[in-house]
Amino acid sequence: MSHVMMPEYQVWKAMRQRCKNPHNKDYHHYGGRGISVCERWESFHNFIADMGSRPDGFSLDRIDNDGDYRATNCRWANQYEQVNNSRHNHFLEYRGKRLTLSQWASFLDLPASTVRCRVRAKLPIQMILSKSYIPRDLTREHGSDGRFLPRNYQKAVNAIETKRRGLAK
Repeated sequence: MSHVMMPEYQVWKAMRQRCKNPHNKDYHHYGGRGISVCERWESFHNFIADMGSRPDGFSLDRIDNDGDYRATNCRWANQYEQVNNSRHNHFLEYRGKRLTLSQWASFLDLPASTVRCRVRAKLPIQMILSKSYIPRDLTREHGSDGRFLPRNYQKAVNAIETKRRGLAK
């Protein structure tokens, strides 16, 4: 099979276009940010010798998103790995483990929105990643079972009581 027909050739060609062609729609994310292709990979044969065949469902991924395309900084990655290796991700490091906010949420079996809210509240990392941390909102009332009542609970109760009294007259 001609190398032009290989899926890896299309990946190699697209990689070079993103880094070298200012008219490429994605150039500003790659070449425009200073990302380049190493000299060795100017040859498709060297690229394929270093990377090997692309597994089905995988794409080319730079391990360091600010680094160049070169053998020591690239891998074939599945979509989960790609999504979690974006320069736009929020990483949290705790006890030597560095994961994205979404990965921590999944690891702890918490909604990602919970972890995100804790990060935005600038809580200490131990509270952000705690399964048992429950924020205390002192402006809210608690029911007899200790659960928070809806914010307008008392107002609703008063309205019902007022209506009831009006009907009783």
